[in-house]
Amino acid sequence: MEPWLHPLWKMAEAYGARCSARCEDSITHVVASSRGTEKTCWAAQHGRAVVTPAWLECCSSLWRKANEERFATPFLECHTLYN
Repeated sequence: MEPWLHPLWKMAEAYGARCSARCEDSITHVVASSRGTEKTCWAAQHGRAVVTPAWLECCSSLWRKANEERFATPFLECHTLYN
């Protein structure tokens, strides 16, 4: 499935997010079930929040940005994977 067809991608855009399949400077959050991927490691190295899909669902229920720390993905070391 193309990422822009995923229901969570569509929900994020409906609430005003600008989604991207690439890592770029305008990214503020990376949504992932676990860390250790190229994108989650990029986010960690660039100080971006890495949150679970439940964070998006919570934001839509609250109609505001939820606390990212409560929805942080499990941590895996990135430096050994992509450096």
